[in-house]
Amino acid sequence: MAFDSHHDVPMAESMQLQPASYDGTLENYQEEALSVPDISTRPPIPDQYEEDVIGDDSITEVPSVGEEIQISYKLVEGATRGGKNLMVDSLGFSYNKKVLGRKKIQRDGKCTWRCSVRSKALTCPATVYQDGNIFTRGSRPHLHQGKTGAAVTAALTAAAKSLAREKANMFTSATTVP
Repeated sequence: MAFDSHHDVPMAESMQLQPASYDGTLENYQEEALSVPDISTRPPIPDQYEEDVIGDDSITEVPSVGEEIQISYKLVEGATRGGKNLMVDSLGFSYNKKVLGRKKIQRDGKCTWRCSVRSKALTCPATVYQDGNIFTRGSRPHLHQGKTGAAVTAALTAAAKSLAREKANMFTSATTVP
């Protein structure tokens, strides 16, 4: 039988894994494994949780089959990167105004809005047609989920951009603008 070089114990016995607190009896080991930890050192759990919730134009009820979803649209002026108008719906989707070609003439009050999610990886084909105050969704659906709080985000972005465009704030750092 081979012996371990560090101890005078046969190799087979020294290779066995045992818990650090094992004293050779099974009863003591089981009692220690089943003991309940002391919870007096944990911080107290509050009875009520406080949450800061920003109001949003989200749908609170899920419509049943065959029931139509009532969607509201909100126009936010100056909310895009270029300072153009952005339209946000109650489902959390945002739309940019579709640019017409040079020779096409836009009739009064009629325009097409397309989804603002447009990148190399994902170009959403969803559109909304506007005729005065009447909005009609296009036939193609969104390829992504709507963003919660999109209307609030667009309004805050537009407010920040309008503050930054004022002459008094033109040469001040963005972090110091109130």
